[in-house]
Amino acid sequence: METSVKAAIITASARASAGVYEDKSGEILKAGLISLGYEVPDVVIVPDDLKQISDAIASALAMKTDLIVTTGGTGISPTDVTPEATAPHIQKLLPGIPEALRAYSREKVPTADLSRGLAGTHSS
Repeated sequence: METSVKAAIITASARASAGVYEDKSGEILKAGLISLGYEVPDVVIVPDDLKQISDAIASALAMKTDLIVTTGGTGISPTDVTPEATAPHIQKLLPGIPEALRAYSREKVPTADLSRGLAGTHSS
């Protein structure tokens, strides 16, 4: 019997959550993960709010999600709080993952090194 691997995608964006514009990054991530064989429900879009981002992560963990990917809110703006919302849910940091993502993104986005993304494990 094949077991599906569940993934959750959480987009942190005040404007996308308010319907000002479409969340393209979450949908791109969803398509990519599905193409790799992940089971991905709808993308969750929340504003750049520490509690709402943290609650979305906690909800995904409660559903026994195998992989949680967040997008948005990792820059240096005062409203960018995704790393702060994510950190309490991480038991072991995996710094190589965000380092690799920044290195890859550097070719396309000049400000990639300003990203404060985190990766880590959580056992529930």
